[in-house]
Amino acid sequence: MTKIVAPTTGFIALTALAEQKRQVTLVAMLDDLGNIGNWDDIIKPALQELRLKHPDMDIKIKLTTTPYNQTRSHILNELSNRTAVDLISLDQIWLGDFASRGFLTDITDHALRWGRLSDWYQTNFDGGVYKGHMVLERSAQGSSGRTRFFEKLGRVH
Repeated sequence: MTKIVAPTTGFIALTALAEQKRQVTLVAMLDDLGNIGNWDDIIKPALQELRLKHPDMDIKIKLTTTPYNQTRSHILNELSNRTAVDLISLDQIWLGDFASRGFLTDITDHALRWGRLSDWYQTNFDGGVYKGHMVLERSAQGSSGRTRFFEKLGRVH
């Protein structure tokens, strides 16, 4: 006699829950880079690395770009309205304005613990300091990441 065994509904539900990934959407507001390119060369590999390091998460990015001459006011308006933003492109000449409004995080302790400050060109390092505190992690692209998400991942940068 052949027995047919069907899985119970509870088993199916538990399996489906176990396979579901936590949905994470990063919000990025960036300068459109004018005629020199786009952000894909930077964002795609970074997103791929995040996904490899966090296979339990379905990580996506919502990207908004604006022309340079509109980027500052666009980001300031969104941050003033308390829009959650994870990544911005920030010209260092705007640093004081963003920092004085409380939109940047003091990362001095994190940067010192990182132990590789000497890897930076001094002019880039100086461009990320406001009133003696490191508030901006500068790269050649001038991007700053909000630490909320990255701290959850156990990474400061």
